[in-house]
Amino acid sequence: RSDSEDGDTLPQQDKSSSDFSVDDGPQPFSQSELNHLVRDLGLSKDGVNC
Repeated sequence: RSDSEDGDTLPQQDKSSSDFSVDDGPQPFSQSELNHLVRDLGLSKDGVNC
C-alpha cells in the first residue's frame, strides 16, 4: 500500500494537467478589448495627464 500511496501515477497526472494549463494560459487581447479596459480603468491620455 505504501507504493500506491507514493503514487507513481500522480506525477503523470500533474504533467497532463500542466499541459492543459499551458493551453488555457493567457491569451492576447484584441485592440477593441484593450480600448474597453483602458476606458474602464480610466487610463486614457487625458486621465494620465491630470
